[in-house]
Amino acid sequence: RKSLEMSYYQAGLENSLLMQEFLARFPESELAAEAQFDKAQKLFEDKQYERAAVEFQKVVVNFPKSEIAGDAQLLTAESYANIKLWTEAKNSYQKFLDYYPKHPQRPGAYFNLATAQFNLGDFEAARKNFQVIVDSFPNSEFAKNSAKNIQICLKKTIKTDTPSGSSTETSNKGGEQ
Repeated sequence: RKSLEMSYYQAGLENSLLMQEFLARFPESELAAEAQFDKAQKLFEDKQYERAAVEFQKVVVNFPKSEIAGDAQLLTAESYANIKLWTEAKNSYQKFLDYYPKHPQRPGAYFNLATAQFNLGDFEAARKNFQVIVDSFPNSEFAKNSAKNIQICLKKTIKTDTPSGSSTETSNKGGEQ
């Protein structure tokens, strides 16, 4: 059975239809999470981001204890961000941060979460997450731009808040990356 599994898996690496067949025939295989991830990754590389997000979520849902579930959750968020589905990106980045506290890509996830919040006009939430990077990851590649983006968020917050608390300006432009 293992050799049959492996031959289907290897054929699936070359052909997406064969990969689907592998996943249908061997859903409990140790290779199934990797096969599902590879399928999603190919869609991502082909810039089919919405489909990639769906396929990455299958890894997270069907294989939550796999070593690649965190990467799949992060790439779900990246997929949504690439097509500017900011609410979905924000929710996916937040889920990544909530469920994968030791993942090495947390600084980038915080930065991208803050960018999604910024693009949604939630400048205060964006500022707080940029601040997390400055405070918790000061040596990361994101710290310098996060410090700049904090200032941009503060200015946007001042511009959008009137004494009555209503918004007078919103922006769809992200912070510096």
